[in-house]
Amino acid sequence: MRVGKLYIKIFLSFLGVLIITEVLILGVFMGTAGKEFHTRFLQFARIQADLLRADVEDTLAEQPHVPPAENSRLSRRLSRIAEVHQALIWIEDGQGRVVFATFEGDPPDASQFESDHEAMTLGDITVFTPHHDDGWGALVNIPLRFPNAGSGSIHLLRRTPVTELDHGPFVLGLLIIGGAIALLVVPVSRLITRPLKRLQGSALRVADGDLSHRATITGRDEISDLGGALNHMAESLERKIRGSKELTANISHELRTPLARLRIAQELLRDSLPPGAADRTQSRFEAMDADIDELDRLIGRILDLSKLDLSDQPLRMKTLDPAELMDNMAHRFSPGVEHKQLNVERFFPASAPRIQADPELLDTALSNLMDNAVKYSAEQGVIGLRVSSTHEGNHVELAITNTCAPLSEQDLARLFEPFHRAHKGGEGTGLGLAIARRIVQRHGGELSASNTDTGLEVAIRLPRSSDSA
Repeated sequence: MRVGKLYIKIFLSFLGVLIITEVLILGVFMGTAGKEFHTRFLQFARIQADLLRADVEDTLAEQPHVPPAENSRLSRRLSRIAEVHQALIWIEDGQGRVVFATFEGDPPDASQFESDHEAMTLGDITVFTPHHDDGWGALVNIPLRFPNAGSGSIHLLRRTPVTELDHGPFVLGLLIIGGAIALLVVPVSRLITRPLKRLQGSALRVADGDLSHRATITGRDEISDLGGALNHMAESLERKIRGSKELTANISHELRTPLARLRIAQELLRDSLPPGAADRTQSRFEAMDADIDELDRLIGRILDLSKLDLSDQPLRMKTLDPAELMDNMAHRFSPGVEHKQLNVERFFPASAPRIQADPELLDTALSNLMDNAVKYSAEQGVIGLRVSSTHEGNHVELAITNTCAPLSEQDLARLFEPFHRAHKGGEGTGLGLAIARRIVQRHGGELSASNTDTGLEVAIRLPRSSDSA
């Protein structure tokens, strides 16, 4: 299925808005939730530090004369805390000497942490957090008062980095929601573009000449309003064009009355002249006859075209052999063919496919094409008659080719327009091909013209009859 450009625009526009919305939501969440997490972390750290300091001071106060390193109760409590928090804990006196440690050996150099870590002050408590992952977590320095009124500090260094707020699940959730919404855009976009496609098809049918067609759009939105406007335009065009064609038909019919009077007046004038004068004016009377005949043919052609446009009568369809039709037509035009010494070549299959058509109208169309072929072929030229099936096999082509100079692309495009003549100054009314095209269109077929190596080919394409073998 071909994806329409409007559908792609709707989908991409919605997708763009969705991405921007999710980015904004993520930014707001990270800004607010991140700050909230940071604030809560600092509050929790201060409470824990205050509790640790109070516990250490109370434990030391119970045995004030026992050095911290020998206080078994202090050792058990701080070792347990160190194990739970995966941390190193040590106590320093006022001179910076280590008086207690939950580990063996010297403690890490605190000055290095103070220079490489970001310091945060929580009252009298200082927390150093790392700028980058160096394998250690935060260093917490807590002031401490000894039972003998001396001062010192408790140091707690986490072995693992400080846990940051994990935005991964939230981002993943946003992506899943966005993907689900994007999938829902597909049917929504099609719901919008489907009636527009139908409107496009209706507009093309009206443009192709089917002025009776009306768009069927339901609903009460802007698309249904557009469908109503299209139907209103089609009704207005049909009314105006039909009125124009009826006027043309009526005028053409009325023109035949004064034309008949002219012919009668000419005959009376010829009969009233003395014998000698009639001989001298014979050439002028013949020129008048030719002009009257040409005008009569033109009016007849206009009437034929108007009848095809205005007729609501159904076609009298019959199953026909196209090869037989074209062969009979060639015999009718044999006098003109012989006069110009033309050679007629027939390309008919042994068993020609049948077509469903109105025999009288189709014969008129073929006669108009053959008349043009004979009229505009050069002396001793070739006329080709061809009947064949299309590659798809569901249509039949009836083609007539005549030797003539190639036509320009502009002439080919306008060849079937009323009163257009590709051969300037030639004979004819310029309506024969227009009548042929209208007949073919009423049969649901196509009429086309193209330059070939042997001349100009005009082809009728009609649906193949279901009765064909």
